[in-house]
Formats: sequence, C-alpha cells, structure tokens
Amino acid sequence: HIKNYYKTKKSTELANFNKIEGSEKLSEFEELEKLVNSKEFQEHKKAKDFKSSDDHNNLLKYKQLKKSSDLKQYYKFKNSKKLANFSKLDASKEITDFEELENLVTSQKFKDLLLSLEFKNTDEYKKLEEYNKLKKSSQIIKYYKFKNSSKYAEYLKLDGGKEISDYEELEKYVNSKNFADLIHSLEFKNTDEYKKLEEYNNLKKSEPIITYFKFNNSKRYKEFQILDGSKEIIDYEELETYINSQKFIDFKEYMEDKKKFEKTEEYQKQQKYFELKNSDIIKWYFSLIGSKKFDEIKKWNLTFEDDFVSPELDSNKWITNYFWGKILLNQTYVTKNEKQFFTDGENFEIHNSELSIITKKENIKGKVWNEKLGFIEKNFNYTSGLISTAHSFRQKHGLFEAKIKVNKTFPVQHAFWMLSDKIVPEIDILKYNNKNKLQMTNYWGDTAKNSFEKSSSKINADKFCDKYFIYSLEWTAEKLVWKINDTVIKTQTKGIPDEPMYLLLSSAILTDIDNNKLPASLNIDWVRCYEQI
Repeated sequence: HIKNYYKTKKSTELANFNKIEGSEKLSEFEELEKLVNSKEFQEHKKAKDFKSSDDHNNLLKYKQLKKSSDLKQYYKFKNSKKLANFSKLDASKEITDFEELENLVTSQKFKDLLLSLEFKNTDEYKKLEEYNKLKKSSQIIKYYKFKNSSKYAEYLKLDGGKEISDYEELEKYVNSKNFADLIHSLEFKNTDEYKKLEEYNNLKKSEPIITYFKFNNSKRYKEFQILDGSKEIIDYEELETYINSQKFIDFKEYMEDKKKFEKTEEYQKQQKYFELKNSDIIKWYFSLIGSKKFDEIKKWNLTFEDDFVSPELDSNKWITNYFWGKILLNQTYVTKNEKQFFTDGENFEIHNSELSIITKKENIKGKVWNEKLGFIEKNFNYTSGLISTAHSFRQKHGLFEAKIKVNKTFPVQHAFWMLSDKIVPEIDILKYNNKNKLQMTNYWGDTAKNSFEKSSSKINADKFCDKYFIYSLEWTAEKLVWKINDTVIKTQTKGIPDEPMYLLLSSAILTDIDNNKLPASLNIDWVRCYEQI
C-alpha cells in the first residue's frame, strides 16, 4: 500500500483531480447542478416559455459540462477507492516513518557515518600508520639499538662519575706547563706528581677508560647524540605512548569490531527500514502492481462502508431495531416466532475494529408483532441484537459484502440479509440455521395476494464456523450471485428484486437452547457496498 500511495501521488489522475478541485469550472458545474435539480427549476421546465429562458441556456450549459471528460474523470477519481486509500495514508504515521527512514538511509550524513566507522578513515589510523612508518626507519632502529646496548649502559655508568672526573683532572694537570716545569726541577719519581702520573697512566690503560673514550668518540654515539632529544624522537615516543594507551587500544578494538555498526542507533533504523521495505504486505502489494487481479474491483464504486473503527456503533449508519419499529413505535420489537428480544444496543461490543452481536441468557420484557393483535408485550428469556441501514442506505443492484465470523452454537441463528419495505423481497446473503447449515435464500412474490416463492441453497457450516470469511451478493437486473471468499455458491435468474433494499445483520433464537451454549456471538470485521461503474 505504500508503493500504491506514491504511485497515486505521482499519477496524472491525482494531478487532474487537484487541477479541477476548487476550479471555477467545477464551481460553475456544481451551481448549475444544484439549480437544475431544484424544485423551482423542475416546475419552470414544464412552462411554455422555458426554451426561451435563461434556465434553458443553463440546462444546456449544465449538460455540456456534465459530458466534459475532465469532469467525468474528476468525479470518477473522487469516488474511487484509490483516492480513499490515498487520503487515508496521506500524512499517516506509516508514510511519515517511511519517508523519515528513507531520507535517513539515503542521506549524505548516513553515508558519512558508514565511512567514519571504517578504521582506515580515522585520525587514529593515520597516527598508527605514522607510528609504524617511524618504527621501521633505519635511524630509529639504530637509535634504540644503541640506546638499549650494554656499551651505552656502561658509558652512562662512567659518564659524570668520580673515576672519569679524577682522570680528566689528572690529564689536565700532567699536560700542564707547571707539571712540565716541575719535572725538570725535581727528581720526578719521588714526587706526588709522579704518583699522579702513574695513576693517570694506569687509568689510561684500564679497560673501562679505554672503552669510555672509544665509545665517546664513536660515530654511533655521535649519531645517537644528534637524534637524542630531537623532534623525530619526541614524536615517535609520543606516538608510542598514545598507541600503547588504553584509550587507543579500546578505540582500535571498537574499530576492528566487524559488528560495530550493528550496535548503533542508525543500524536499528536501517533494519526497521529494511523490515518495512521487505514486509510481506508490501511485497504482496508490489507483486500486484501492473497485474490484472484488481480489474474486477475497478468496475465498482464504493457506496457504503463501515470498518467499526469507533468504539461506539455509528448511529448515522445503523439503527438497532426493525425499520417499522423505528417508524411506528420508535422502539424495538420482534416477530411472533422469535424467542429472543432485540435490545436497543445493549448486546453490541466493539473491540479492535470488530463488532460483536452477542446473544445472552437473560430475562427481559418487550414488544412482539402479532398479525391479529398488533404489538403486544411479552416476557423473554433471551436477548440479542440487530442492526439495519433502513434509514441511511438503500440500493438497487450492486455488490453487497461483509467479513463475518459465526459461532458454532446452533440453534442460535446468525444472518446477513436484505429487505425492502414489505415482507418480500428478502435476500439472505448468509444465514446460519439450527441444522448447522449455511443457507443462501431469495424470497419473492405478491404481498397483496399473499403469494410467495423462494429459492434456497444450503452447505455444511462446519468448516466456516469460528473463522472469518467474506460473504457477498452480486445483484444485477438479470441475476443474483452468492459468493464466499469470491467462490460462487449459488446463482439465480428468477425472482430478481426490482426495488432498493437495505442491509440487516442479526442473531436470533427460534427454539429453546441449552444455557451452556450462551453467550454466542456474530462477529463482523467490516461491511461494504458498491455500485457498478
């Protein structure tokens, strides 16, 4: 139905409809139609001067407008089920949700989000790349190899120590001019200076001193000194600290999680979008687009409908008693053979857009029609309900159908039927009788002569009880066709009614019933009537 909504929204039919809606042409036509159908106009039409009057010109103009193709298409589309379904969905939560989800999953922001969830597109990944690149450079490798070597450790141990300090102080002294002058003036071996020279020479030959100065003058140490404290080393160590931090480890773990998108709110919305897009009802709908399965429906124009969406029965559509009881008594009544009394609405319940007519075991006083005595009062042991469109809707010819579920509780009789103002014609579209049969019947005849005929067909009710089925009657001038779920059950070409009839739905009891079989219910999901286009 969502695709059908957008197909209608983009259709030329809706565009043409909107073009005519509110136009001067439509306004002029409706004013002329009101004029032509008025009582004054009809009386003037009979006058001799009519053809020379402005009213005659208005009639010609009205007929001309009525034949115009755009107005015909306007009224055809206005009364179509397509427009009704479109209007029902327009601005609905389902369409709003669908469009919000579609806008989200097709937005640049959503695409950017998917890209941002790729680790390779993050600043952290770039830092990791830079770190790995620095880690592989020969200079960095040499730097840390040298920094971590045992020789450098020994060097650091000696560097700045007393041993080196003493050595350097003695070296400075023995190489001084004062020391040279002293050697010439003294017997050197007996002096403190000689002792210092001896100590110096011993230190100079010692392995630690040799190693220290060899290391201090090495190329590797000079390279180390160049890098030590440089920006390159500082950047590397900062990156190493960050990459080894818990924050980076957690981020990298999240980014490498292949199911991380499934943990986002956007993923949930995407799944809801896919669920809606791939639901059975939408797939079913798309499978029907372009098919001919609904060609038969397109032949019909909806004239009456009730889906029972209101918690109370719609009094503009239904009365809760027989038509003549409403007209003559403004009260409900039953016929002399009925053992239940129809209450004025107490036996109806509406839940989840489903009307239930409930038959109960309870005592009540009410009126009965007796052919000899008229309306008399009587005590009843049972109550039930009846609804009728006698005051609101009548139609000659068309398609009349309802989606109904009956209880298997005979002898309670459930019925979906049609009447006019007299005893006949009567058409039982569905009657569940006390022999556990579904009965389809047509009654006709001459009420003045008290001469009646009927044609009836019966089928076993077992597989139809306690489940919903669509019961329908197609009525034309030539025949009556009864169907259950679009399967033909009965066809009749004799005794076809020739007057408008109205709908009734009811439950009744004609014989006593075990109390444990009550309450019983007749459930109605919806009722619809059509006329052929």
